[in-house]
Amino acid sequence: MPNFEYLERLEVKEGATADYVLDDINPEAPPVLTLLPAGPANKTYNRAAMRRNRQFDALLAGKMTPKLIEELREADVVLFAKHVIRGWKNVVDNDGKPVKFSVENAEAFFHALPTRFFDSIRAFAQNADNYVDGTLPDLAVMSGNSKVG
Repeated sequence: MPNFEYLERLEVKEGATADYVLDDINPEAPPVLTLLPAGPANKTYNRAAMRRNRQFDALLAGKMTPKLIEELREADVVLFAKHVIRGWKNVVDNDGKPVKFSVENAEAFFHALPTRFFDSIRAFAQNADNYVDGTLPDLAVMSGNSKVG
């Protein structure tokens, strides 16, 4: 039986985080969001997302409408505030004062962001590649088929 253990380093580990930088907001001191993955490695998010999806199944069986898209995004804002974002740096209010991280403040921040920014955050958190530290070893070297030197 072949051994494929080397692929394990590409698995997203539970508790892995990645920083998402919103450099379009303030290039000198951009907000930095520390995110857990929005996928299988984040079990609490995954369970909550499955519950949310069941609630929308009946609606999705009909036609996709702008109102439904808005409702789905709103549900994601709540899920991300509760289960994906774990902290931040450089998030400030209208007066330039730092905002302390909390689930409530994260939800308010996500609501205040233009839709395209939240959509980018969501896409980043759903991309497992952003949470993997490992790289594949050089398979040619592993197999002895490489000429080094």
